Amino acid sequence: MKKFVMFFLASVMATASHAYKTAGDGTEYTFEMLSQIEGSGVIKTDDNTYVVMETDTIAEGDSFMFQDEPLSYVVRFGDGVGLRIEGDADFGFPIFVVEYGGWSIGARLERLKTITFTRNEETDRPTGIVLACKDVSKENCVNGINFEYVGLQIETKAFVQVQECWFYYYQGEPSGALYLEDTPEMPSLVVNCDFVNCQKAAIAGNDNIPSSVYVWNCKFVGNSQQYPDIPQLSLTAAKHVWVDTCNLLGGSTESASGAIGVSNPAGTEGNLVEIVDCQIENHRYGISTTGAMNVWIEGCKLRNNCSEAEQAEGDNGCAICFNDPDNKQTAKVMECLIEGSNRGVVINGCKDINLGRIDVDKEAPEYNSGQNVFRNNGFDGLLYDLCNNSANTVYAQNNTWNVEEQTRERIENVILHKSDDASLGEVVYMPPYGAEETAINSATSHQRNTSAKVYDMQGRRIDEKSSYGRMFKRPFIVDGKKVFR
Repeated sequence: MKKFVMFFLASVMATASHAYKTAGDGTEYTFEMLSQIEGSGVIKTDDNTYVVMETDTIAEGDSFMFQDEPLSYVVRFGDGVGLRIEGDADFGFPIFVVEYGGWSIGARLERLKTITFTRNEETDRPTGIVLACKDVSKENCVNGINFEYVGLQIETKAFVQVQECWFYYYQGEPSGALYLEDTPEMPSLVVNCDFVNCQKAAIAGNDNIPSSVYVWNCKFVGNSQQYPDIPQLSLTAAKHVWVDTCNLLGGSTESASGAIGVSNPAGTEGNLVEIVDCQIENHRYGISTTGAMNVWIEGCKLRNNCSEAEQAEGDNGCAICFNDPDNKQTAKVMECLIEGSNRGVVINGCKDINLGRIDVDKEAPEYNSGQNVFRNNGFDGLLYDLCNNSANTVYAQNNTWNVEEQTRERIENVILHKSDDASLGEVVYMPPYGAEETAINSATSHQRNTSAKVYDMQGRRIDEKSSYGRMFKRPFIVDGKKVFR
């Protein structure tokens, strides 16, 4: 790789021993402007390249924008160097998107510019961009940037939208290419982004800081290579955490990380986690939730999330693993395909894990249509669709199990529960999907309530009142405004 080490650059940086901070007088800054300020850490080396050798700070009251020209340029960051923005940040530029109530949410379409943030030399590990806006009324926008070896940190309570960005090869500090380090008033929005071959996690959060985030239509491929014990998405439980319509692909089972891990080490309560319509394949494990939180998993396809047989313990080898020794975690799982894992679903502790319950009225909070499908889960000649390692009764009705005939005798062979060990809780798995043995709502148990015409941020029609049985508020567009219900 070409190194930008020049005599004039070294001499300029020798005079700039301290990082530059703007005055906070309302000025709009760009990389071009910073390159013209004596004492700043930005050097312009040619018409399309800037080199950042010290971490400049855009002060509160100022803002940082992208210049209109050139249409394509590269910003190279030195070792341990980034750009800290305490004012307003608008990294946006025109891309073909659809507007929904003021939020730029749309399909993946062609960019009108190419802007790349990367490292200066092969040995450099930049810190990257830090969004630390002090004014919570601001909306920070990062659109269409290629992040190569460079990360993005969200360190603000203001709303942040990250859209159409690509994150490649990140290996610096902190522990994620996109790092969440504050509790925003509204969830950070991550849309249409790709995270590929990062040495550390794709998205990570500070263990001690709940960070709400909505991740939609993103791709995650082969991340957490350096630390496979950390999943591609390593999130901290918060008021609102969504992972929706995402594709997650790991590597080989020997070296792959987990896919999605959500934890709550601080023990905060009232946390809501939703994982919907995701494709999760070839990981050490699929989804792991640890600690107090309310979880909703719907419509996900989890395939080949497994480990070598001797490593199939803890979360390893599980499609979905629920963990909570304090018995505060609740979860519902429905309409998921769970295939090719050492163990399909594993329950350790927790308060109430519900994989399907149709023996109650449809309006009851514990109602769950189930309709999960289990295929080819097991190892060492043993079949494990569901392992209830807790003392709780677990409902798993109206599902299709990995047996030739959906009978009590056959299904019993793929479930670990009270009949195998008296200290374990019972799994209530009858009736299976399609059986004649039914309960109160068998005739309508597979029908959703679609009476209300409400649309989400992507313009998709959804039901207004708990049509999926969801336990938490989601973002809606009402009269052109974004609200949570």
